Amino acid sequence: VRVLERTVQKLKSACPRVIIGTSPDESLFLPGVEIFTDLVPDYGSLAGLYTGLKQAKDYVFAAASDMPFLNPELIRHMIEIADGWDAVVPKPGGLYEPLHAIYSQTCLPVMEELIQRGERKINKCYDRAKVLSIEDDVIDSFDPRRPSFFNINSPEDLARAEKIVSEQI
Repeated sequence: VRVLERTVQKLKSACPRVIIGTSPDESLFLPGVEIFTDLVPDYGSLAGLYTGLKQAKDYVFAAASDMPFLNPELIRHMIEIADGWDAVVPKPGGLYEPLHAIYSQTCLPVMEELIQRGERKINKCYDRAKVLSIEDDVIDSFDPRRPSFFNINSPEDLARAEKIVSEQI
């Protein structure tokens, strides 16, 4: 199973709708997944999140496509407590995880402004948003070993992920 397919499986078990933003040159098909070309080409994860929020009706859970060990229970908990917040963002070890977070439509104007200014960091939205931080104690109650936040950025990470999967079987 490809990393993206595993990530989508985890998302489908927690979210009623899965949307993926892709670059214009990327051809992708996954059953039961809505795929949209990024509205701001070649701009990275902020553009993907912006594209997803534009397609959604209210909130989105944003995750990187290379996060194969998302925890559906943690995601569902975040969804349950999101009402009234612009963003719900885990903060393991005191550092925000912007690509394991929930965002509201209310973030769109700030994102548009960031994009117009050439800013690419999602967490720059937090300065002007009502953010609920998910602290270590809550994270640990759902995901004590924290594989949810593991992503694959290198061949070594991929080998580690394959080892984790083989140990789970």
